[in-house]
Amino acid sequence: MNYCQKCGNKLDENVEFCPKCGQEVLNIDQVATKFCSNCGKKIPAASDYCPNCGVQLKSNSTQENSTKQQAIIDKPYNENKNPDPINSIVLFFKDTFHVSKRLGRADYWWARLTAAVVGLTLSLIWITAIMQVQTVSNAISSILTILLIILTLVLGVWWVIASITADIRRLHDVGISGAFLFLLLLPSIGNIVIFVMTLLPSKQINNRYAN
Repeated sequence: MNYCQKCGNKLDENVEFCPKCGQEVLNIDQVATKFCSNCGKKIPAASDYCPNCGVQLKSNSTQENSTKQQAIIDKPYNENKNPDPINSIVLFFKDTFHVSKRLGRADYWWARLTAAVVGLTLSLIWITAIMQVQTVSNAISSILTILLIILTLVLGVWWVIASITADIRRLHDVGISGAFLFLLLLPSIGNIVIFVMTLLPSKQINNRYAN
């Protein structure tokens, strides 16, 4: 029993055209360029149905779309093409006041690691500066101390805001609302939940936050 490669209609022996759709019955041995996924026999490349077993086949466009979609899913999102400590920390602070964007996992963790190192370095510098200030006259010491405190407060506020918005953008990248950051109000468990969320891979398909 043969089947029409266009509509799947059963065909009688020795017919040249399908009586249902008019498709020409081709010599499979001459035009076959692929194999049926169901029976494994040779079939023409343009077949919608297997001429041998009659099973409906995925069209080429469907297969291509599926392949492209899978490629999008598998490709991790990062705003920087090559995330590294410098580019990622620049992005971290540059988008301090942006929460509508996304932040890829690599960029996020490179920025977090770099910020921790920079923060520790600045703390040591601050302590050293305070100690040096104490060696000058009282008037100058007071002025320098006030300036250091103001600078510390400015950098501290900037750091806090940048951290919060970075967390929001990271959650958006995995398709989760930034409102989940309120879980941080829960002792211990909230930090663990958010930490796990930031470890999730980018979600490219069905992500309402993706552009």
